[in-house]
Amino acid sequence: MLWRPMMQMKLSTPSQRLFEQFALDHPGWEEHSDKLLSTVSLLCEAYHKHALLLTCGNGGSASDASHLVGELVKSFTLPRSLSDTDKQSFIDHHGHAGAKLASSLAYGLRAVSLPVESVLLTAMGNDVSFDIAFAQQVYALGQAGDILIAMSTSGNSANVIAALQAAKVKGMHTVGLTGQSDCPMDELCDLIFHAPSTQTYRVQEYHLALYHMICLLVESQLFATSTELAAT
Repeated sequence: MLWRPMMQMKLSTPSQRLFEQFALDHPGWEEHSDKLLSTVSLLCEAYHKHALLLTCGNGGSASDASHLVGELVKSFTLPRSLSDTDKQSFIDHHGHAGAKLASSLAYGLRAVSLPVESVLLTAMGNDVSFDIAFAQQVYALGQAGDILIAMSTSGNSANVIAALQAAKVKGMHTVGLTGQSDCPMDELCDLIFHAPSTQTYRVQEYHLALYHMICLLVESQLFATSTELAAT
């Protein structure tokens, strides 16, 4: 049975097809269909408002946090070519070199993976506490209306919990990806996704499929061209 989203965001035809295929391929996420689309809507709105997305996690989830950012900052499956106006700005500033650069650049979401800041993380761990390393970054970088996507397979990671607490204080939107069990993240996330497993590697596999679909839908909603829409 295909999922039937209840939210108000209207999916384009390509997005709807992606969504329906995901429902068939990953039935374990069926009960989260509305939240998936709410997350897509939130990220699309963030793009238009120039809001910032922060992501965090530990170990394999740190890799996932960076992977998600990579799919959003650069093109994923669709071209995100600059407009003629923006290309002209590069030409006006840099001539032929600007035209060449502009032809290769793509539009992207403003997104930062917190685990990649190794110098800051080790400084926090050595001088203060690793448990608040992500929270320090969130508090320094985040603003009201920004988004934090936090990942923890157990839902109990102290530094992830602290990051979510800091995000709430800053007035940020909070999205959590975790495992099957109830956890402290439940009370701190506006949208929470529980993978139907308690095994770490399985939870991470579920998370990968989920955030890939989120990125695909965001890209489809924001960057599908009229030609691509007509071809569906």
